[in-house]
Amino acid sequence: MRSKLGELTPREAALVITCGWIKAAQMGLTEDVNEMDDRESFRAQVKSALVKEYDRLSARVGSTDLPKLED
Repeated sequence: MRSKLGELTPREAALVITCGWIKAAQMGLTEDVNEMDDRESFRAQVKSALVKEYDRLSARVGSTDLPKLED
């Protein structure tokens, strides 16, 4: 089943929402990354992992073009 407005399946819609959260965390708009560790090297590794996870998930949403994140 696809949505009437966005032509997304429920799974694709969930992935788009997840990608939005990952993008916000990677850009520092949430405190999640900062609360895990105070070392900048650790934060950089987490942000890099977020970019990889975002790219993996966004590739699974074929019916919409999500922007790429930069590391």
